[in-house]
Amino acid sequence: MEFGQKLQVGFVVLMLALSGFFFLRNSSAPPDMTITSFTEPPRGVPIDPARPLSAKNPVDPTKSYTVTVFANFDGRLEIVEHASETSLPPDIRFKPDFRRLQYQTYQDPMKQVDAITDPYKQTISRAAYSVALYHRALGLLGNADLDSAQLKSEKDLRQTMTDEVALIDESAKTGSFESDLYQKVFAALAEYRALEGDPTKDPAKAEAARKVMSLSLQYLNKVQKAKKESIDNYIVGIDNLLTSDQKAKLSELGQQYANRRPGRRPAKS
Repeated sequence: MEFGQKLQVGFVVLMLALSGFFFLRNSSAPPDMTITSFTEPPRGVPIDPARPLSAKNPVDPTKSYTVTVFANFDGRLEIVEHASETSLPPDIRFKPDFRRLQYQTYQDPMKQVDAITDPYKQTISRAAYSVALYHRALGLLGNADLDSAQLKSEKDLRQTMTDEVALIDESAKTGSFESDLYQKVFAALAEYRALEGDPTKDPAKAEAARKVMSLSLQYLNKVQKAKKESIDNYIVGIDNLLTSDQKAKLSELGQQYANRRPGRRPAKS
């Protein structure tokens, strides 16, 4: 083999090796485990509700609440703690970062909707989940031209679903839902607060913060699982309500939706 040919072969081998290296590096990138935490200034109702909040009219301490935030790649966990005078239990919330195509620990309840390959089933599922979880009617079922009797039945089914979901939300806010796991969240929060340091710099503090995040997401996932049963009952009811022609219309609508937004659901406004 001549020198020029050897040089060409060597160059090709080098490029293949570099390509393989960068592919493996990118495909096996470790998850971003960075987590931070901070407590926002107290919020609430001013002492004189008729006047704006100011230094002379501060928040009424008996009606105030604080929000402790734990933020990571997936979004921000908010633990809302009310003034002791209110007797209200702490509230656990999570606000996902909807810019993410994939989450590391957060389980997106809409992901199972995106995974449905049947366009008709995805359409009615998207309609149900949007109303139940985000209180946002997409108007998708309007494309099926329901008659008056169907509209009444759909309204009754939707009311049953939203009432059941509201009860689950209320029990989650009061801590009566999965009370053992609820208490574990706040035990972990107490452990986190007992440690000195910055979670972005101190490994022990970061691990304690991740424990709060993990237990909170476990709790919220159980809440979503309980809601799913009510949502699924609504979906079954709608499926039994529709004619084959109406299902075909919704199937076509679902296909159009999939073509407009391939592989990604719209961000929550």
